[in-house]
Amino acid sequence: MSKWPSIKHCGNHKSVGILAFAAGLLLLCHGSILAGPARASSVEYRVKAAFLYNFTKFVEWPANDEKKGKPFRIGILGKDRFGGEMEALAGKAVNDRFLEIQRFLGWEDRAAQCDILFISSSEEKNLPEILRRLNKAPILTVGDTDGYAARGVMINFFMEANKVRFEINLKPARHVGLKISSRLLKLAVIFDGSAE
Repeated sequence: MSKWPSIKHCGNHKSVGILAFAAGLLLLCHGSILAGPARASSVEYRVKAAFLYNFTKFVEWPANDEKKGKPFRIGILGKDRFGGEMEALAGKAVNDRFLEIQRFLGWEDRAAQCDILFISSSEEKNLPEILRRLNKAPILTVGDTDGYAARGVMINFFMEANKVRFEINLKPARHVGLKISSRLLKLAVIFDGSAE
C-alpha cells in the first residue's frame, strides 16, 4: 500500500473524499509533530510533498499541445527541505503525463518550464525577480514562507496548531489561466477573500 494519500477513488463522494484526505494528513501531522524537531520537520515536509502531488488533481492548467506526452515537472527552487520525500513522487501519473522532480539552487531559465514551482524560503529576497521571470507562464507557484501569498505566490503553506494548512491567492492564478477547484478552495484560507 502506498504511503502517499490519493483522492482517485472518491466516486460520488468527492467532497467527502477530499475532506477525509485532508483530515488524515492534518491528523498525521498533528500526531507526529510532537515527537521532536527532527521528526516534526520530516513529517511536515512529507505532508507538504503529498499536498503538492494532490494539487495536480485539483488545479486545471491551460491546454498546451507542446506538453502532451512530456513530463509533468515539479521544481524546487532554492534550499530543498523535502529530503527524499519528493523522490517517492517521481514517475507518478498526472493525467497522461508522468511526474518529474527538478531542483534549482538558484534561478535558472529551466525553472520557467515547470508546471509547479515550489519557491523555498531561501529565495525570499529574490521573490519579486523570480515572479517577474516567470513572465505570466501558467506555473502554479507554491511556498511555505510567511507573506508569500501577499507577495503573489499562489499557494502558501503555513503551520497552525501543529497542522499544515495552506492559503491561496486567487488573483495570480487566474491571471495566468490556472483554474483551482472549489473543492480545494474549501480547504484553504483564501487570501483575497473570494472563493468563486
